[in-house]
Amino acid sequence: MARSCKHSSLHAQQPDGAVTNLTALFHLTAWHDEEFTVMNQMIRVAIGGLALHSTWATLQHPGLTDAQLSGIQGGLTSGAMLPGLIRAFEVERASIDRMFVNLRTGQETFSYAWGSGGSTGWSRAGEQMTTVAWRIFLSDADEPFYLRSMQRLLDALRKAHQLRSWSAAQPDLAAKQAEMLVFESWRGKLLFASAMAIPNFNKAMQTAVRFETRRELRLAAIA
Repeated sequence: MARSCKHSSLHAQQPDGAVTNLTALFHLTAWHDEEFTVMNQMIRVAIGGLALHSTWATLQHPGLTDAQLSGIQGGLTSGAMLPGLIRAFEVERASIDRMFVNLRTGQETFSYAWGSGGSTGWSRAGEQMTTVAWRIFLSDADEPFYLRSMQRLLDALRKAHQLRSWSAAQPDLAAKQAEMLVFESWRGKLLFASAMAIPNFNKAMQTAVRFETRRELRLAAIA
């Protein structure tokens, strides 16, 4: 609705209304900024995407004042997604690390840990057998792979955030993308926990990187 109202304001040659609606979108992106789950941070990215689209349309208006441009610039600057996403990945990594401990000690089964457990006796027996097999034969490879992969992801995002340079982080991001190829091999099929978690986190990283690239372009257009 904010996006529709903003476009209507522009078409009616009312930049004040467009900027007001754009500011409302910027404020919406802050609602989940301290809720450190990947899902909540992706909600922020989705709302921020609407704001970026609206920003580009608003900047085409010739009647914007310096004060309005400064306000848009401030909204874009405060809309950085990487700090919240980095924190969310740290929280998720710690949560799954606890899950590994519970799987190794028999406190959880895979299905229970991922919220997909069966209700019948046969289902529960199968889950127990799968978890025991993983613990004996696969955990020594699965857990270290997951931890190394998450560390590479965090290192790449931290570097991009600290240096404000995607080119500096590009080697780490490219290596992270290449790492995803393992899940297409027979070895990757045996990394049960990693295969369930890492691809989703990698998609979240790609989405955030695209958003941040577009946000920086908007800021450069104002500067």
